[in-house]
Amino acid sequence: MGSPKGSPINPRIESLATPFVASHSRRTATTKLGSFIAVRSFYGGDITLPVYEIRISRYHKPATMIPAMIPASHIADVLGGKPILRRRLLSLAALNDAVAEGLPKAALRQTAGRIFTGKAEQKQLMNRIVPEATFKRRRDRLSAAESERTERVARVVANAEYVWDAREDARRFLTTPHPALRGKTPVDAAMTELGARQVEEILGNIFHGLPA
Repeated sequence: MGSPKGSPINPRIESLATPFVASHSRRTATTKLGSFIAVRSFYGGDITLPVYEIRISRYHKPATMIPAMIPASHIADVLGGKPILRRRLLSLAALNDAVAEGLPKAALRQTAGRIFTGKAEQKQLMNRIVPEATFKRRRDRLSAAESERTERVARVVANAEYVWDAREDARRFLTTPHPALRGKTPVDAAMTELGARQVEEILGNIFHGLPA
């Protein structure tokens, strides 16, 4: 597997600034200031930073910055882009609307194909997200709930591809059991929202060269 890109001062992080929910502990207070966040640490002093996800724990005095959200256009690309979605999704609001309306069935196929190259594995993943009988009953679009599950997996794929900067390396990461996930693969973990967040946290650590 190749080396992931990124460093604590990677300028590409600049392009990932989007609204987020900050994680905080009892020792941290946060205040949103438009496109910036003021972080008041009880270790002393205020820090004003662009809109990243800020984590300050009682055990780690420095702030660890990870991309809070891969741009919606990256996630849309995993879902098949404009040829499948029939429009460009350039914001989280637009992506949210598309999910609420129901993504095209082909978006699920595109997402599965981004993870697995084999047809049997792709079908197995698709059936886990939307049962086969249900998928066949759908005419053109998935339900909102099915679309949400599809987008969640696509989001994890987009994060992995960004961090590893190579689809093959991202695939290997997504399909290899990880100790931090109790032996599950990141794809398995992404079947739930909390599991997907765990995977994104691992990717954030990898991006910054922290233990993952």
